[in-house]
Parts: sequence; C-alpha cells; structure tokens
Amino acid sequence: MSTKKVTTTKQQQPPKPVAKTTTKGNANVKQQTQTNNVAKKTTNNNNNNNNNKTTTKTVVVKEDVNKKRKQEQDNKKKVDLKKKKKQQEEEEEEEENIYGIVYSEDEQDDSDDDDDSVDSDEQDSDSDDQDNSDFEEFNAGFDIGTVNEKDYHSIKAMLARLIPWKSETKFNAGEITDLIIDQCNKTKFGRAIRIEHNDDPYGFASVLSYKKYSTNDAVKGFVQYILEKLKTSESQHIDTKIHKKQQSVVDIVNGLLKESLSKTSKKDSSVGIVFSERFLNIPYQLIHPLHQYLQWDIELLNEQGITNDFKFDNYLILTSYGVTANTKQDQQLETKTSLKTSKQQPKKKTKKEEQEEEEEEEQQKLERNQVGQCDYFKAEDEFFKKYSSMWSTFDIPYEYKDEDETSKWTMGGNLHRKGLIIVLPTSKIQSFLDDIKEEFK
Repeated sequence: MSTKKVTTTKQQQPPKPVAKTTTKGNANVKQQTQTNNVAKKTTNNNNNNNNNKTTTKTVVVKEDVNKKRKQEQDNKKKVDLKKKKKQQEEEEEEEENIYGIVYSEDEQDDSDDDDDSVDSDEQDSDSDDQDNSDFEEFNAGFDIGTVNEKDYHSIKAMLARLIPWKSETKFNAGEITDLIIDQCNKTKFGRAIRIEHNDDPYGFASVLSYKKYSTNDAVKGFVQYILEKLKTSESQHIDTKIHKKQQSVVDIVNGLLKESLSKTSKKDSSVGIVFSERFLNIPYQLIHPLHQYLQWDIELLNEQGITNDFKFDNYLILTSYGVTANTKQDQQLETKTSLKTSKQQPKKKTKKEEQEEEEEEEQQKLERNQVGQCDYFKAEDEFFKKYSSMWSTFDIPYEYKDEDETSKWTMGGNLHRKGLIIVLPTSKIQSFLDDIKEEFK
C-alpha cells in the first residue's frame, strides 16, 4: 500500500480588517485620552490662574480701601485744623476789634470758601508784595502853561491851605484867585503845571503887584496877616549889608510896602507878592522851569513897556514848612523810662551790657539831633531863604475845640507846621535860578 505523504502547508491568514480597525481605534483612543489629559491639565492650569487673579484683585481692592480711609482721615484732620484756626482768629478779632466792626455773613462765607485758594496763593502774594512798592509809578508828561479860568477851583483850594481861616482875618482865597486869573487874561502872565490830557492844574505860580492891588481887601488881609506874624516871630535873620539901619523885621517890610506906594519916590518899582503852591508829589525837575518861565515872562512884559506893573525891586513870599519834633507818646515814654531808671538801684554791669548801653545812647543822640530839622514842602523855599535879605518864622497851630478841652494836632504826626516870611531882592533871582537848576536836574 502506498502511502502518500501529504504535505500540508499552513497558509498565513491575512489580517482581519476588523483587527486592523480595532488597533487603529485603540490608537485613536489613546491619542484622545492623551489629548483629554492635556486639556484637563490646561483647564486645571487656567483655573489655578483665575484663582490667582481673583486673589490679586481682592488684595488690590483692600489696598485701595485703606488708601481712601487714610485720605478721608487726613482730610478730616485738615478740616479740624482749619476750624481751630478760624476759631482762634475769630477770638483774636473779637479781642482786637475795638471799633466794633461787624462783618456780614456773606463776607464770612466768602472767606470760608476762599481759604483753600488763599492757602495756595499766599506764597505768590507774599513775593508779589515784596516786589511791588507802596506807591504806583506811572509815566506822565507835564506841561507848564498859562493860567486860565478853568483853574479857579484848584488854585483857590491850594491858596486856602496857605493861611488858616479865622473870622478876624480878611484874607480871601477866592478873591486872590480872581485877581490872578484876571491878570493872566489881560497880560498872559501866570503859570500852571498840568499833566497831559488833563485840564486840572497840579501847581501854579504868579506875582501880584502890591502897588496896583494895595486897595484890594484880600491883598490888605494878606499883608495884615504877614505883619501880625512878624510881631510874634520865633526866629529871624536880617542881612545888614542890604538893610544897614538897625531895624526889626516888621519895620523892614513896612518900609518896603510904603516905599512902593510913595509918589515922591524916584523908583518906579513895587513889591511883588509871590503866590506859588503845588501838590507835594510834583517832580523836582519842574521846579526850575516853572520859576524860569515866570521870570522870562516878567522880562518880556517889561521890555514891551505895555505896563509898569511888573517892575519889582523885592519879592514878598509867604510859605510854610515842617519841623521834626517828638510826639507826646515819645515824651511820655521818655519820662517813664527816666522814672524807672531813677528808682532802680545801680548794679554791676558786664562788658556786653555796657557796650549795649553805649550804642543805645548814641542812637538816642542821633534821634535828638534829627529833632528840629526843617522839612520844606516846596524844595525851592530853602533857596529863597538862602538868598533873602530878611526872613522870619512863626508857629501855625491848628486848634479845634472838643466838649471837654481844646486839642492840638500836628502835621505828619511828628512834624510841626511853621510859617516862613521871606523878602527876596530881584538882584538875587539869577543866583537862585542857577542853584535850583543845578540842584534839581
């Protein structure tokens, strides 16, 4: 029997599609699981970040609240300090308000509202106040023209200050002003100081002939006032080279006035009564031009020969000035200090104390030397006095009656007003003009 070897070969089975799909599916699942894990991690990280953000926000909010609380506390403290300051100021004002001044509620409210702005602007205002002076300065052009009728009230007001009014005096400032303006209308003589674009005069100068106006009541009153004050002169000076005879100041003035009216006199001249007044703040540079123009006008009128009213040998001038003096309060303090020092027993002093006392004594000496100094309201009066042939001073007290007693006041607190009468020869006019020109350039 033949046996057949049968060889069987195992055929490899191809992979099942299902298995492939399953393996692919498993790989996808793994990938998905990995992606899911990554997503979970990222979400976890995001959640953690969000948690951190929320914590930082809460911390920042807490810090802001604390700052606001501090600001509110600081503001309250500032308000309390301001209230305390206001209360203190009100208490001080009540103590110092001796005149009983009452402020309205509106003004107080305005002051409360402006406290904050004032605090911020105090430094600026202080610096501005230091830079700015007490008086405002401005540039102005001055004109020295002729007197006109519009100047009546200004000239009258300036002349009224020259002689204190009394019922017994016949001096009338209004009548003298009329004479000055009328003379200027006829002869164009008389000068006034004006500011450009302003008609009101700030000063004037004119001369009236005593020979022509001796019969006028106002001129009579003016001369009478001068003669009365010459009798009560405090100090005087007479140039013996000009007035050779031993005469009093009253005799000298009387003699010059009578000589100008005498018909037998060979001289065709007269005494010129000078009226010159102005405000105190007029620049010194105008002094020389004012008097120079006046003299040129006199020379021109004399050359023309139209009138003899401006032929003068002497000028009669009435003016006023101030003399420094101790006030009543200073005198009271001096008496009190002298009493205290007399009661105190002498003590040993150190070198420093001795030096300080010496310095104080020197200071007091300087102050005493300043007492009695002349303060000329019109600077040229000093030069009138310098070139005069005669001058005399007198006191001008200003008195007013109260219910209880008669009081007296002085100019400027420590300036006593004095009157000054001057006789100036016309031969000295050119020297006078040269000096004031050099002095007040």
